[in-house]
Amino acid sequence: MKVIKPKKQSKNLKVFANTLRFYKQNFWSFTKIAAIVVLISAIIKSYDLTHTNSSDIALILYVAGLYTFLALLWLNFNKKEGEKIKISEIYTSSSARFFPFLAVSLIQSLVSLPLIIGFVLIILTVGLGMLPVFVLIGGVLIIVSVILLIWYSMAGLVVVEEANLTSIKALSRSKKLVKGNFFRLLIDYLIFILVIGFFSGLIINLITKISFVADNWFFKGLIDGVLLTVILSIVSIFGFNIYQDLKSRSNDQRPSQKKN
Repeated sequence: MKVIKPKKQSKNLKVFANTLRFYKQNFWSFTKIAAIVVLISAIIKSYDLTHTNSSDIALILYVAGLYTFLALLWLNFNKKEGEKIKISEIYTSSSARFFPFLAVSLIQSLVSLPLIIGFVLIILTVGLGMLPVFVLIGGVLIIVSVILLIWYSMAGLVVVEEANLTSIKALSRSKKLVKGNFFRLLIDYLIFILVIGFFSGLIINLITKISFVADNWFFKGLIDGVLLTVILSIVSIFGFNIYQDLKSRSNDQRPSQKKN
C-alpha cells in the first residue's frame, strides 16, 4: 500500500507564515521601537502639510524613518526568545551602521527613478497620444529598474548584519544572494506589496470616512503613524525572513544563521 506523505509547506509560504508568527510573538517589542519615532513624525508631518508644508521637515522625517527602520532590522538579527532588550540599546547599537545603511538607501532610491520615469512616459503616451516609441522606452526603463531593485534589495540587511562591509560591497553581496532566485523574489515582493497595499488602503478609506478624523490634522497624523508603525515592523520582518531564506538556499554560513 502506497503511503501518501503530507505536503511540505513551500518555502514561499513559509516566509510569509514566519513573518506573521514572529510579528505576533514580538508585537510590543517592534511597536515600541517604531512608535517612538514614527508616531511623532507622522503627527509633525500632518501638521506641516496643513500649516507650513516645509521641505526641511520632510528631510528630517525621512532620516528619522530610515533610522527607525534600521533599528527594526537590528532587532530582527539580535532578538532572542524571551530576552528583553532596552529600546535605548537597540537604537544605540544600530546607529553604528547608519551611514552605510543611508548610502545603500540612497542608491536604491536612485535605482528606482527609472521605474517612476518609465510609468510617467507610458501614462503620458497613452493620455496625450505621444509616439508609441515612448511606451517601449518606458517599458525598458521599468524592467531595468525592477531588475536592479531586486538585485540590491538585500543590501540593507547585509549592512546591518556584516559590520565590516561597505555599502558598495553590500550591494554586490546582495546581488550574489539573489542570483538564481530572481523570479521567486519578484513573485514574493509582488504578493507582499499587493496584500499590504490592499489592507492599508482599506483601513485608510474606512477611517477617513469618519468626519472628525478627516478634518483634524492631529488624528490624521496619529492614524497614519499607527499604520506606518505596523507596516514598517512587518516589512522589516519579511525582509529578514527573505534574507535568511536566501542564505540557506546558497548554503551561506556568514556570520549569523538565526531564523525567525
